Amino acid sequence: MWWKTPKISRGVVLLAVALSVCLVLSGCGGTTPPATQVPESTPTAEFVVSALNISPAEVVSGEPITIIADVENSGDAEGTYTATLKIDGVEAETKAVTVAAGAKETVEFTVTEDIPGVYQVELDGLSATLEVLTPAPSEPAEVSVTSDRAITDFPDTIAFTLEGSSALSVASIALEYGTNKRSLVSEVSRVEPEYAPGVTIRASWIWEMKKTGSLPPGAEVWWQWKITDEDERIYVTPRQTMDWEDTRYHWEVEVAQNLNIYWHGLGTSLVKDLTEGVELRLSRVELEVEIPEERKPKVVVYPNTEELRSAVLFTQEWTGALAFPYYNIVLIPVTPDNLGWAKGALAHEVTHLLVGEVTFGPFGDIPNWLDEGLAEYAEGEMDEYHRQILGDAIKEDNLLSVRSLGSSFPADPDKAYLAYAQSLSLVSYLVDTYGWAKIRELLAIFKEGSTYDNALQEVYGFNTSGLEELWLVYVTTK
Repeated sequence: MWWKTPKISRGVVLLAVALSVCLVLSGCGGTTPPATQVPESTPTAEFVVSALNISPAEVVSGEPITIIADVENSGDAEGTYTATLKIDGVEAETKAVTVAAGAKETVEFTVTEDIPGVYQVELDGLSATLEVLTPAPSEPAEVSVTSDRAITDFPDTIAFTLEGSSALSVASIALEYGTNKRSLVSEVSRVEPEYAPGVTIRASWIWEMKKTGSLPPGAEVWWQWKITDEDERIYVTPRQTMDWEDTRYHWEVEVAQNLNIYWHGLGTSLVKDLTEGVELRLSRVELEVEIPEERKPKVVVYPNTEELRSAVLFTQEWTGALAFPYYNIVLIPVTPDNLGWAKGALAHEVTHLLVGEVTFGPFGDIPNWLDEGLAEYAEGEMDEYHRQILGDAIKEDNLLSVRSLGSSFPADPDKAYLAYAQSLSLVSYLVDTYGWAKIRELLAIFKEGSTYDNALQEVYGFNTSGLEELWLVYVTTK
């Protein structure tokens, strides 16, 4: 033999010798294989299921129940998610939903339960309780109500009291209550206060805001009582409503086109200046939205920060303006010294409410850069501070991707400032280049449930990546 076999990997040495022989002899077939390439990471979809909601949470047997949840794709590729609904641990139904990268979709199930009882509803790690009731007798209970009141002690409590009598002994009394908070589903809270059995009705219950969290001043509260007698007949009192008002002060109202301002302790001229300044800024955002009077934004103006913080429990010391989008209510402190800031801050927050009005629905999810960009646009031209942040990010090639701006903004303050600056610049690009009609069309498509990419493609002819490329040209040459 003309080679020596080393102690390590004889097969490797044999292969090397064979290859060298092949190189010097004619007629060797085959080619040398290419070097192995390390594959790039493949984009993937990553799903998070949240916001499980059952409507109604209490239903008579045989009636339909709607169960919905949000499916968010935090990955970098479109994907299909299969949601599994279980009731009392038994699989009831599955549904597949396709979600674009960085977007959110709603998955919806409709079920019925014929047997009364309490059921545990589960949807991929989320759970909630469903109560199915026995159908009530056709005849209502014979009840006479002599007093049905709600007494407020702002900002701490609402005391509900009921007095009356029943022809038969009362088997149960329940209070149902809620607010005018805008929601896709009916939200009803229910409590069963203590009472003395018999035909005399006396019941009361106190809503303690320290336990549930405060309502904003200006919210509307509703309530009704359900009385069941020993024959299981039910009497429901007429639904009543009341305004949760800050009764510590006497309030004036300034009515404007896009909002109503409630104020006290300020001069009339200051309030008019504030109102005109906000309306002027709102006119920059041409959404052309008509809001019914009952949903017209309410702005509650306090003459100092201390009064504002005392109106809502558990607020932080650094609290400025407070926005409650589900109620269309904004709280803000206004003084002669901060009037300029207040005009911009109010225009910003009211724009959020107007955008919410335009896109409200089960599918009305829009990219965060669009929502915040429109609100920033209402405030006016970009200030020098944000202009500098944006300019530095461009020079240092440190911009945030437009796709990442579709979801929550960064927690880091410097990156958050950059996110707001970029969002304003993106909206300015779309308005300057394509006009407000396209913005309104885009919001309308989002309301119908389109993905971010598909909505942009339909309105402008490019997706999120295309928007980023065109915007970069705009922002670097402007």
